[in-house]
Amino acid sequence: MLPDLRRAYSLSQTGSNREMLDAGETHMSKFLQLLVRYFNDPSLEVSTPCQPSLHYSFAEPIACNKGEFELTEMKAKKLISDSRRYLTTMINDWEKSGNGSNQRLDDSDDDLVFDLWGRFVPETCDGDDRANFLRHLPHYWLMVWHLCDEGDLLRFTCAQLRDDHTASSLSAPPSVTRGSGSARKFAQQTLELHKQIADSVKNIGMAVARCSDDTSYERASKIRRLDKLKADRYLVFRDSKCQASSQDERDAASDYVRELDEMIDELKAELRG
Repeated sequence: MLPDLRRAYSLSQTGSNREMLDAGETHMSKFLQLLVRYFNDPSLEVSTPCQPSLHYSFAEPIACNKGEFELTEMKAKKLISDSRRYLTTMINDWEKSGNGSNQRLDDSDDDLVFDLWGRFVPETCDGDDRANFLRHLPHYWLMVWHLCDEGDLLRFTCAQLRDDHTASSLSAPPSVTRGSGSARKFAQQTLELHKQIADSVKNIGMAVARCSDDTSYERASKIRRLDKLKADRYLVFRDSKCQASSQDERDAASDYVRELDEMIDELKAELRG
């Protein structure tokens, strides 16, 4: 990835300062503008690296000619959303299979497990079988996975956070105050106790769910997913009416709305069944 494009992408989820807000800009909008400019530049020649172990199609470099396709900010947003969704699904399946780079690690080493999420490390993998986790996706998503891995952008792209950067009703937040050594030790012991209690409650809840009420938990999860899809559809439809400035953008938004409608109908059918 080009250095300035990589930097813009890394900042795309960063909050905007007052100067940018006054100008109606965000870090995401600046990244999208740069991405569109590079992609539509006819003088820029790009090809895939040679990666035969990833997929036989990549045994030789492939010239990435964009042809008549013109990238817009609306299309770029959909591409980023698809990347997060597809990569997360593939990587989670890969890690669960036991052949991810984490398979030979001590699960207690949370930092290393997090750092290697989705990473392909030949020394800790029994060959490269990532192609087995494409499901229905075209093989070029494997190259997206490889390039994000190579650029150390997998966790950022898939919005993966460390446990200590997340919160839930089952865990106590870490202390942010400083004190004497004994006070810090007491706070640490208290936090560990809270964590043990939370883990116990979580395990009990999971056991009860498995034994008695799996279907209700699954249904609740589908209802939340349905609400999220409806909200996404509303935002895409609204933006297509208010912000789309070209026919290409309107067409891309329309395609995305149809895709969301299909997923919504599918979930509704599952809930009715």
